[in-house]
Parts: sequence; C-alpha cells; structure tokens
Amino acid sequence: MHRNPVVLSALTGSVVLIDDFEIAGPRWHAFAQSAARSGVGACRVFPLRLVERPLGALAVFTTDPWNSHPRDNAFSQSLADLAAIALSMSDVDGRSEAETVAAQHVLASCATIEQACGVIAELDQVDIYSAMKALAARAQARGMTVARNAEHVVEDPEFR
Repeated sequence: MHRNPVVLSALTGSVVLIDDFEIAGPRWHAFAQSAARSGVGACRVFPLRLVERPLGALAVFTTDPWNSHPRDNAFSQSLADLAAIALSMSDVDGRSEAETVAAQHVLASCATIEQACGVIAELDQVDIYSAMKALAARAQARGMTVARNAEHVVEDPEFR
C-alpha cells in the first residue's frame, strides 16, 4: 500500500484528495503529519495520463485546508493533462525522441525517489525531508546517484 499520495497517483493514474492534513484518515496519517509540520495544510494530486496510461503526477499543495478557499480542480487536472501531452510529444517544435525518453526517465526517477523516501520515512519514523536527506547522503556515501540508490531501497527496504 502506497503511503505517499504523489506516488500512488503517478503509479495508478488516480486522483488523490487530502482536504485537510489535520484530519487526514489513517492511510495518509504519516504523510499528513510530516506535511503539517512543514506548514502544508492540504493537497490534491492529479495524474499525468496519456491514453489512460499514467506518466506521473502533478501535486498541488496549499497552506490551509483545501476547501477554505475556492479552488478549481478542473484547472489543475488540465495542467496535468497538458504536461502529459508535452512529455509524450516527439519531434514537435524541435523536441527529439531522446528528449522525450529523457523526460519520461526523469519522471520515473522522481516517482522512485519519492517512493524510497516514503519507505525510509515510514521504517525509520522520520519526516519526508529527513528521509530525503538520508537517501541523498547514503547515495553519496555509496558512490551512486540518488535515483539508483532509491531503486535499491524500493526493491529491498533493508538497503536503506
């Protein structure tokens, strides 16, 4: 079960709504606590999809509960849809296939890094910021990229 709403949305193509981190349900409890400590009040995560295939996610965070001000979900999903289209285009406006593949690789790496941070945060009982710092420090100590280190952590959480 995914404990990070951004990873869940990126992998499944689903919209994730957490309207108020102060009263988030048990599924998002650890993520919500960390976010609230960082001054974040709510989030909505919109999938980047192309022909129903998830490519990533666009997370919109607010400092207050989501419904405390009028906010347009359709606008955010439209931005996510436009980002998915831009990432999927090849040879349009000078964009090469290699650039498209590179952009997709970056998105996949970001999702893996976020998932690894969630694993570290959950297992080591630290906030997401501390988990990211630990992931980066361990990658440097091992002489590998953060993305590669994250892949190892996701494959085997004991590698953290």
